[in-house]
Amino acid sequence: MAGSGGGSLNGGGDSLDASVIQPLGEIQTDTVRLLNRAPWITTDQRGAVLDKVARLVVLAKARTPADDFLAALNDAASLVRATFGAAA
Repeated sequence: MAGSGGGSLNGGGDSLDASVIQPLGEIQTDTVRLLNRAPWITTDQRGAVLDKVARLVVLAKARTPADDFLAALNDAASLVRATFGAAA
């Protein structure tokens, strides 16, 4: 319904592209910028991080079930933290 506030992926104000795919693209771009500023990160580490982030886009476009997407997201976040030395 128009004017109802929150949108939905199926017909409201939000779309999968606007709410998930585009932000993940921005995260990919930011990740590349951060990796470019971190010369201590090896080529293999860089590739692993970029692969994990790119996989999120693939999973989102495939409309992977939320639990599986969340598991991949947590996996990617853990690798990013470990790679940048910010592991919890």
